[in-house]
Amino acid sequence: MFFDIGGTLASPVLTPPPHRLERLDLYPFVPGVLKDLRGRGVRLGIISNTGDERGERIDEVLAAAGVLGFFDPALLVYSADVGMTKDSPEIFRLAAARAGAEGNPERCVFVGEDSTERAFAVQAGMRVAPHPLLAAAALQGEPMRFVRVTVPAEHEGTDWRGSLRGLPAIPLHVAADPRSRMYAITTDATAADLDDLRFEVDRLGAANDPLTTDLYLVRDDRAAATGFLVPEGQAHHLDGARPAGVAVLSSTAEGLFVAVPAGRSIEELHLPQAYHGHTLKLSPDTALLEPFGTEGRAGAAWLAAAPPDAPEPPLDERARAALETLDAERIRRHVERYAGAAPLDDAGTGRIASRHIQSADMARVPEALARDLERIDGLRVRLHRFSHEGRILFNVEAELPGGSPELVLVTAHLDSTAAFTEGYDARTDPAPGADD
Repeated sequence: MFFDIGGTLASPVLTPPPHRLERLDLYPFVPGVLKDLRGRGVRLGIISNTGDERGERIDEVLAAAGVLGFFDPALLVYSADVGMTKDSPEIFRLAAARAGAEGNPERCVFVGEDSTERAFAVQAGMRVAPHPLLAAAALQGEPMRFVRVTVPAEHEGTDWRGSLRGLPAIPLHVAADPRSRMYAITTDATAADLDDLRFEVDRLGAANDPLTTDLYLVRDDRAAATGFLVPEGQAHHLDGARPAGVAVLSSTAEGLFVAVPAGRSIEELHLPQAYHGHTLKLSPDTALLEPFGTEGRAGAAWLAAAPPDAPEPPLDERARAALETLDAERIRRHVERYAGAAPLDDAGTGRIASRHIQSADMARVPEALARDLERIDGLRVRLHRFSHEGRILFNVEAELPGGSPELVLVTAHLDSTAAFTEGYDARTDPAPGADD
């Protein structure tokens, strides 16, 4: 069994350019999964796109994360070492050959979060799993499918999430409209178990769709604004523009749930008036089964303790001086650089036309943002790498250490899209995102 690393076993943390792998933030369920598979006598390996990082460095961070010992050294297939990446079946064929399964690659399983990579593994003859907690099911050859699990109205107050923890049912999305509904990937056998537990279980799509398909929620604000029994939604637009293999699996008050196979892009279904957040990729997240109560999630202690009419605490001199440097002109200069009205880089060249993730311009934006944040005293800047539709992308994180265990998160999106362009082509059309 071969695993991807980033997004599957851990979140990789990189330094700003030139990128160096600093550490792996291991997902909490991973050691248990690896230990269980080793106990079953399964040989474990890795197939990973490692950029410029050679195997020696990858091994170091795996060792620091405490999991290197689970893997067979002969089955560690790193792109920088073998000279190929997971953009074709070839690296998977190489891995199967190393495992002694060149003639029968179905003896190998690839576990990875990226449907494009899983599709190439299938082309190479391997079995696949979209999540480590479904790895054992892939070994058994159990069919997997998308399901919608609804809590009966009379049992809304029960610990239904607790009853699902430990089952091979990987949550993708939880909503309450007004009843609690969970979208998940699971096996046929586990779907039957959920039937027996008296959940309402809808099987969505066909068996094994999750192996090479991603599920998206496409929100239709036009339909939401016009309301019930008013035929002003855009489902017909979606249906008419739908490329081969893309399927609408269900609809709710939230929107349309759409399955997009590997090799196709959700951008081919671009709805007019589609702002950021209107299209949500439903990614596996076991934290969705954790309690959603307020315990342990209270606001910062200094905020919670302050009476409602308390005056704001005075700013210290440093903070006051920093605020005084902020004016419309300084903000405008930043906006113009990231919106393509001025050069993005210090050399005065290379304006960007788009911050859409499919645009070639987008690769430059996280690097520029990381450089800008590094110029601020006291910030520790790191990049988090992830993949989407076969592309490597980066989130940017800047941490200002403090003296309290409490955290304050200041978040924003650095990508953009177009809301009013008919026939929008995400790869070539502009999306500067200056209006927000």
